[in-house]
This record gives sequence, structure tokens and C-alpha cells, in this order.
Amino acid sequence: MKLGGRERAHRIHRFILLLFKAILKGIFVSAIFGGIYLILMLLSDLFRNEPWIEFVNWSTIALLPLFFGFMIASIIPNPTRRITRLIVWPPIAAATVLLVSFVTGIEGIICVWMALVPFCAASLLGGLLYYIYQSWRADQAKYGLRICFIIPFVAIFAESQLPLTTNTHLVQTTVQINAPVDAVFQSLKSIQNIDPSEVETNLTHHLNIPKPTSATWHETHRVSQWGPDVQFIERITSIGENDHINWDFEFPDGWIKEGIEDHHIEIGGRFFSVDKGGYELRRLGDATELTLWTQTTDHTRLGAYAAYWNHFFIGNFHDAILVVVKNRNESHF
Repeated sequence: MKLGGRERAHRIHRFILLLFKAILKGIFVSAIFGGIYLILMLLSDLFRNEPWIEFVNWSTIALLPLFFGFMIASIIPNPTRRITRLIVWPPIAAATVLLVSFVTGIEGIICVWMALVPFCAASLLGGLLYYIYQSWRADQAKYGLRICFIIPFVAIFAESQLPLTTNTHLVQTTVQINAPVDAVFQSLKSIQNIDPSEVETNLTHHLNIPKPTSATWHETHRVSQWGPDVQFIERITSIGENDHINWDFEFPDGWIKEGIEDHHIEIGGRFFSVDKGGYELRRLGDATELTLWTQTTDHTRLGAYAAYWNHFFIGNFHDAILVVVKNRNESHF
């Protein structure tokens, strides 16, 4: 019994030692990938008007974590070659890297959230690929894998040289309001003193995006206020009594407090813009069908993935506004 206890204690001690070494190696691997990324990002910021490398692309959110996961798997102690051990640790390490990038201010919370799923999934795939590679080249010296630190950044640079795409997204949200169309139309011009309790808290609000506070009518434009730190202009382009109100968005200097917007996806920046929007009303007897629409443009080369996030964020903005309009109108009828 004594011998068995000593043997068990020895195995536990050995496991803790191996795990400690693996964590140190993981920090080292993460520091190499993160260091190269940070250096290239800082250099690109020096040439912001004519960037020579960009990080809003598939190479950054898919290929980079794939090679990261591959390298993390290569330093995990796994004498029995269990596949679960090799594919579980890479996404944990990837999520940790994203958390550190947010805490240190390298990335904003919105970018981290948008990258979380593909980043962790790609790192898991990287661990799986290392398992296959290890089975195929069991005697391969690990120092030969150093090329994995370079390949994804070469791919990021190469993808940065491709021409930007232009993708237009139209997001529409419709609600039925049990109130006359003329009353609803008049209520849309100015929406004052919106209490936070009038707007249901959703994920976007946990991502540092404030709730709407007011919209003030000035004949040729509306001024929209979201919390104390966000204010933009809706320049009226067309208006039809009890029918529609259309506008172009304007985001003047200082329209948003620094730190709310993510520097990689600034509105009106290189990759993303919110262009125009409007309300459309349709009479349904004594009720009203109200549609809020917004048109955006992105140049991210991320295709359907960018389209999903466009619809996600803009759709949440629409919901926040329309619920206030609906509840306030129906409370009077």
C-alpha cells in the first residue's frame, strides 16, 4: 500500500511538472505569434492612409489560429497520443489569447467577440491536423515546425494585397403597431427621454454599445443620441406624410467617445460604413405596419460572415428603437 501511494504521488508530481512545462511553452508560443502580430499592426498604423498590411481578413481569423493551434498541440505532453488532449487545449489557448488582447487594449471587445468562434474553431482544427501530422511523421524533429510561425503572416500580407470588395447590405425590421398610421408617423419625428428600462438589454449592450436616449427633429435632419457618448445626424432626403421618412447618415468628428468603437471596424472607416436608412409606414385598418431599414457597406472580403454581423448589429439597433415606438403608441390607444 505504501509503495502504491508513493507511485501515485510520483505520477501526480510528474503530471504537474509536465503541465507546468506545457503552460510555459504555451505562453512562449503565444508570445511569438502575438509579438509578430503586434509589431506588424503597429507598423501598419504608421501607414494608416496607405496600409501595406491589413488584419480584417480570413487569414487573420482562420489561418492564423489554425497554425497557432497546430503549434500549441505540438508542445502538449501526450505520450499516449490521445486525440482529445491535442484538440481540447488549442481552443482554450486561443480563447485566452483573445482575452489577453482585449485586456491589454490590442483589440476591442467587438472584434474579440466577432472573432471568437472562427478563431477557436480554427485552432481546434489545427490541433487535429497536428494529430494527423504526428501519426504520419512521428520521428519529425519539432524544430522543423518553426515555419508555422511565419506562414500565416505571409498569408495575411498576401491577402492584404488583394483588391477590396464592395458589399452592400440592406437590413429591414418590421413591427405591427395597434395605433393609427398618422399618430405613428408623428411620433417618429422626435422620440424624447427614452428611459433605459424601455429598451430590452441584449448582447450589443454588453459589448459596450449604449441604448438609444433620444431623437430630436430639426426639419432638415434628426439628431440621434445613444447614451451620453454617441450622437450622429440623420439628414432627411425624402419625406411623405404618413408614408415614409428617409435619410442619409452623417457621423461628424467626435460623434462617438473614444473606446466605444473598435479601431478595426470604425463606422466610415476603411472597412465599414452606415450609409442611409428610413421608416416606411403602411396602414392596416386601425393599425400600422412600420418598417425601419438601414443600408450599410463593407469592404472586408469576409463575405457571408461580414453580412451576418451587419444584420446582427443593425437588427439589434432596429429592435431597440422599434420597441419604444410600438410601446409608446400603443399606450395611447
